[in-house]
Amino acid sequence: MGSFLSQPSGRHAQKTDRDILAKLRRSRRVIDRILSITGAPSVSVRVIRGGKTLYTAHHGFRDVERRLAPDNDTLHNINSMSKAFISALAAIIADTGALNLTDPVATHLPDFSFKDKGLAHQLTILDLLSHRSGLNNPDAIWLGSRNSLLLTKEDAWRMLATLEQVAPTRSSFIYNNWAYMLVGGILEEVTGRRLADLLHSYIFEPLGMTRTGTAWDPADCNTAKSYSVLSNLSLVEIPPPQLGAGTAMEAPGGIKSTISDLSRFYTAFLSAVMDDFRQPTGGGGGEPPLTRPSIFRSCGELITHHSTIPPASLREQGYGLGWARAQLPGPMGRIGLNPAIGDPPDVGKGAPSTLVLYHNGSMPGSTTCVCLVPSEDVVILVLQNSITAVDTADIVCQLVLELLLNPTQPIDFESQARALTREAVARQGRVGAELLARRELGTTPSKPLRAYAGVYRNYVHTFSIEIRARGDRLCMRLQGLASEEFWLSHYEHDTFCWWMPHDEIMRRGRYTEYGPEHYLISFSLTAGGKVGALHWAWDPARLDRPEVFTKETFVLQKE
Repeated sequence: MGSFLSQPSGRHAQKTDRDILAKLRRSRRVIDRILSITGAPSVSVRVIRGGKTLYTAHHGFRDVERRLAPDNDTLHNINSMSKAFISALAAIIADTGALNLTDPVATHLPDFSFKDKGLAHQLTILDLLSHRSGLNNPDAIWLGSRNSLLLTKEDAWRMLATLEQVAPTRSSFIYNNWAYMLVGGILEEVTGRRLADLLHSYIFEPLGMTRTGTAWDPADCNTAKSYSVLSNLSLVEIPPPQLGAGTAMEAPGGIKSTISDLSRFYTAFLSAVMDDFRQPTGGGGGEPPLTRPSIFRSCGELITHHSTIPPASLREQGYGLGWARAQLPGPMGRIGLNPAIGDPPDVGKGAPSTLVLYHNGSMPGSTTCVCLVPSEDVVILVLQNSITAVDTADIVCQLVLELLLNPTQPIDFESQARALTREAVARQGRVGAELLARRELGTTPSKPLRAYAGVYRNYVHTFSIEIRARGDRLCMRLQGLASEEFWLSHYEHDTFCWWMPHDEIMRRGRYTEYGPEHYLISFSLTAGGKVGALHWAWDPARLDRPEVFTKETFVLQKE
């Protein structure tokens, strides 16, 4: 582990701030071209080296209609970059003696249990923070169109209790937002304080992060607007991410911050990491201990390898607590959106091997990325304000990283952005084509359309699907909301389809990452021949076991 503190040799050891700054300034045109390829309206980039800001650049517009550029104090939702804050907070609170990271969930939430009653006694806080709980991660149930939240915090906790293990504990990496929600609940329980207050007291205030929190301020006039990007690169404004203070997913992705404030957090964290690994292991020898005060605790535990991110690779691809780890040369961004579109290239080919710590973040209307390079004492921050076909922030972050590493075989990031965008836009069409190819032709519904109308609920009554008959068609409303209404076309037998083309999904501010099964709604009959249940494979980890929604006794009238 400690080897990442060693300095690169040869020509790579001669990089000066002036050399790097010159390259970064020349990169402006490349980044602008990447934005023109992906359609992202803006991106903000900062590079910090040796604790000092080396470079900051703001491209495009945080508000396209008013042509307002982002600046150092523009607020963005940082999405899953929030996970490093939650992990750091857990370690700080553990240092007070209120908990241990190895405590099982049941130690602090004795009344909480999963479907498997013994699981809460088995899973630890560390398992949850390192995504090795084995729990399924049904994000489709809480995130609706245009950043709407489909579950109250209370119902999300009831839903959390229904999660199942799809892999044994500590056997594999399964990214899980619900696990971080559970950790947030544990921290609130052991302290008797709200998560937002804990973050403010232990992290934001000590570091002087005056514009950081977990709630939007409607009066704040320097907030990045959120956009969806259509296939012709035109923009559709959508509401900003709504997860935050008082909502279910505050912990995994609810922090809002700025380039300036985030610089304070990541600079202080990297400094604490460096100090931890400079400490002598025994009574003599080694470098003398450093005495810079730090709010952080157990940094070694936070960044060490706790689970392996698939697929298998020659060099390390791991996850700590709120941090992904990649040994370069090798792929990056495995927890981001782009690897699902195309195989990521090896970053840093031809440069000395080095470890990077990084994290991607994504919500409709926002993608973010941070990268720490301990061997260079460097922080790279990228914030952008749209959901494009690809993860633009990830591409820009890797571009900046390669400018720093100076590899002999650099990636052509413009070509990569173009290829990924083309593939991502075509992906939804291929899902539609696959649905057509699988369809059994010549079948009809077994009942009149009005027989399918009604309200269907999951077994813990936290989620409802309302089916309505409109003329010769059906539509469904998730949670009964007009904003979550989708037309259903007959697919085969008693199965209907709600597939939409790429641009319709983007207009609704939704992700285009789901396969064919996600768009099929099947109905089953009771022994008496009546429509009794609806089946939906909303969880990619349980495609063979779709969720069952039971029909309520009353029926909605035909419209």
